[in-house]
Amino acid sequence: MEGPDGTTNAYGTLHNHSPTTNQYKFAGQHFVNNGEEDQMEIYGYRRSTAKSIATTALIFATLGFLQLLFFWKPELQLYMMYSRCTLDLATCVLLKNEYYQTFVSRVEILTFKSVKKS
Repeated sequence: MEGPDGTTNAYGTLHNHSPTTNQYKFAGQHFVNNGEEDQMEIYGYRRSTAKSIATTALIFATLGFLQLLFFWKPELQLYMMYSRCTLDLATCVLLKNEYYQTFVSRVEILTFKSVKKS
């Protein structure tokens, strides 16, 4: 299926895609284990330099209290230091289950060479 601006990927149609902007509009939701008992929604995020600098300044201003809050609620750190993006550009993902529990995980790209070494 092709979008109105002609951009598609393996995860769905992307609207208003521009490589210079961090804002993306998504067509539909993405799921892990779709249709199974342990189905989860998945959202992609990548690090934003401006957000990271501002958040680091806030961590110093709060004498580390904000970092402690991030330890308890890692999704808050994701919201404050990362920008939403498509799954193929993501460096971190946010997973939500049916009970609205959230899990944050870093994306690891496996290549043939990295798998062969281990």
